[in-house]
Amino acid sequence: MNPGLSVLLRSNIEKTTYFVSGFVFVIYFFLFFPFLWC
Repeated sequence: MNPGLSVLLRSNIEKTTYFVSGFVFVIYFFLFFPFLWC
């Protein structure tokens, strides 16, 4: 495995992790915001 590919893969995994964590945060926000609003 060449180093450029591993660096690209690592950055891609980081982007995916940020995307998934943001997606989960939005889901939790929309699930729990109505309870806080009441």
